[in-house]
Amino acid sequence: MLIVVAIIGITLAMIRLGGGVLDRVTGNASGPDEVRMTLQRLVRSVAGASERAMIRGRPIALDLSTGRYRFVALDVAGRWVAIDNDPVFAERSLPRDWRWVAVRRDGEPVEAPYRLLFGNEPVRFTIQIATHGGQFVVRGNSLGAVDWTAQ
Repeated sequence: MLIVVAIIGITLAMIRLGGGVLDRVTGNASGPDEVRMTLQRLVRSVAGASERAMIRGRPIALDLSTGRYRFVALDVAGRWVAIDNDPVFAERSLPRDWRWVAVRRDGEPVEAPYRLLFGNEPVRFTIQIATHGGQFVVRGNSLGAVDWTAQ
């Protein structure tokens, strides 16, 4: 129970420290910082999903489809269902000119439709994203850190 409270507290702190809480939670970011805000939201959500999967010992997957991404978890019947009870893991739409270019997990290409699985150990991965303004990479390392860079 204490661990659950700690995770909730850390998640809320991450959202608050990022500024623009309402925009980040609802996905209504706009203006010149939209790219940065969208990438930061994705990074925070992926890092949170990875951490939650490790702590709870239950897999969580990131589904990347055309124009959106969402997080799914196994239910008691063994089916993948969307995590819709937590705003950090809510389904998000991408800006119109964004597209997923490639996904790699532990150095190996992931076939489309893209799904990254997080479990009880950190996952090394890269997600390449193309936008009208350039290309970006979201990267997770073997220590569990997640960040993004421009290419």
